[in-house]
Amino acid sequence: KQVERKIQRLNEFLTGLSHELGKLEDQIKDECVKNDDILDIFEQTSKQIISERNKDKRCKFKNIFEHTMTDTEFDFDDTEQFLRILHDLSPFQLKVLAVLYNPSRYNKQNGNIIPDPINNQYQSSWGQYSITEIMSRLFSNQKEEIRPAIAYLYYNGLVVEKLMDRTLQTNDNPIHILDNSLTSFGKRFVRYILDPRN
Repeated sequence: KQVERKIQRLNEFLTGLSHELGKLEDQIKDECVKNDDILDIFEQTSKQIISERNKDKRCKFKNIFEHTMTDTEFDFDDTEQFLRILHDLSPFQLKVLAVLYNPSRYNKQNGNIIPDPINNQYQSSWGQYSITEIMSRLFSNQKEEIRPAIAYLYYNGLVVEKLMDRTLQTNDNPIHILDNSLTSFGKRFVRYILDPRN
């Protein structure tokens, strides 16, 4: 049964890849797919997908492979590093990355967990906010996981230094305290694990 599951995962990967590469055909870089190293990347991606139980992470591995083939600045060393990092990240750490990649969009899509302050012609509501407070409101059921998750993301070069020390005084939405939290490497990693068609 274990072998059957792995074969099924591989078949899903190959079927999905074949289908999606047809849609990305005009974006695929010849210099990437003609390079012999792409075969090593394909093999590593396949191995990760075969052994990964989480369907969402299997999809992200596939996305990394697709992005590699369509990126004008592809780098096989970066791709290998992305595959290793994704393998080690927990679902919660991936969720934190999704929030930090576009905090305002995440907040809006989830019903404005962090609401806009009351501002009108009669009053302007200013507040002092900490990143710990805002993230605790976003992840109310997982507060104790936030600091270790951020530390691990920092260790892997994905978030900026001293992120958890950040404070912000604003009369705008406090969600903006999370803006610019990812390093350039972190932004590239998140872009690679997202669906390349979006």
